[in-house]
Amino acid sequence: MTILVVRPSPDAEALAEQLGQAGYRALAHPLLTTGEGCEFAEVPARLKTLQPGDAVIAVSPNAVSYAADALRQAGDYWPADINYYAVGQRTASVFAQETGRMVASPSNSQTSEGLLGLPELASMQGRRVVILRGNGGRDLIARTLSERGAQVDYCECYQRIWLSNDLSSECNQWHSLGITTLVVTSGEQLAHLFNNVTPEQQQWLVTCHLLIPSARIASQAKQLGFSQLTQVESAANTTLFNTLRELMHKGTIHND
Repeated sequence: MTILVVRPSPDAEALAEQLGQAGYRALAHPLLTTGEGCEFAEVPARLKTLQPGDAVIAVSPNAVSYAADALRQAGDYWPADINYYAVGQRTASVFAQETGRMVASPSNSQTSEGLLGLPELASMQGRRVVILRGNGGRDLIARTLSERGAQVDYCECYQRIWLSNDLSSECNQWHSLGITTLVVTSGEQLAHLFNNVTPEQQQWLVTCHLLIPSARIASQAKQLGFSQLTQVESAANTTLFNTLRELMHKGTIHND
């Protein structure tokens, strides 16, 4: 029995390797990669619109990394005297390293909803906000902050690039390898995985135990037919590894 990790590289390989070193069988199969987004070159100009007291929000480590690359290529720097926020503590850590500044993030619910629950974002009247993100995704943060009085701009500094639009042959291989547990870190990954296999393969997929990092994705998974779900507090590999180890120790999932 084997654990399948479908998050992007290099995190997928890192988690599979960590599991392997601990004696568990795991397979990394990233479903997507990333590249420069349609607004990559506009990052410096977008950030220059911000004034003291305004805010920049990063939704993922990739958003931070690509925005930082855009600034370096332009010979620009992260602006001072603005507020930095991140969805999730891992993103906040990467953001703080890149900017050299304090970055606020939710400590409990490391989601968009958790971020919006921060007291400092409760009143946004007259403030500008730039959201660093990839292509697509939810509009909850922008919509909510706009309702609270902010002027919000997206900056799509990176894009997600799916590696395959037909996973039926891979799914046959996963079945033959005895995959019993899936590690999925976004709703987009889950939808892509489920929608690009045959109906018969979908019936097999939903019998697997699914590890996901938010209640929103858990709800999405239930609608698809998954019934064995474990929700973790973060998509960080450390959290995922510790949760998988605990589940195997309890016998909730098996890897032998």
